[in-house]
Amino acid sequence: MNSKKAKVTTVFEPADILFFDSLKYNPDGIIVLMKNLLTATPTHWNEHLSDRQGHLLQSWNWGEFKHHFGWTPQRIQIDAAAAQILFRQLPLGFSVAYIPKSPLVDWTNREQCQQLFSAIHTAEKKQRAVFLKVEPDVWLDDASPQQAQAAQTH
Repeated sequence: MNSKKAKVTTVFEPADILFFDSLKYNPDGIIVLMKNLLTATPTHWNEHLSDRQGHLLQSWNWGEFKHHFGWTPQRIQIDAAAAQILFRQLPLGFSVAYIPKSPLVDWTNREQCQQLFSAIHTAEKKQRAVFLKVEPDVWLDDASPQQAQAAQTH
């Protein structure tokens, strides 16, 4: 696909996966230079997770399982970084957002973290999430000091 510009908020839908080259900001919100936009398949998402040793609770199947219990999965991928966000509707049109067992991100790569979390925050705003719970899959006793510090600051 050719590169296109689009507002993130106009393309986030459940079961869509987004690939981004980079995020740029302007007064109207986040503008994305898109490398590819396609509807994800369970196979593609799970292979990406497996290649990077992602956690089972970030798998496509887990998102679909949680969907049967009132959660709506959204999947975001920016190059190697990825996250499955689960949203649960609350009264008055609000929701809560939850990322089980950490997004796939290099916690020591500040730019990668900022890009992924910018896209996550955009999805949160669209879903009117009152909070985001991120359950890191980082064991502080096994992590290097840099990884531990990075995980605590995001």
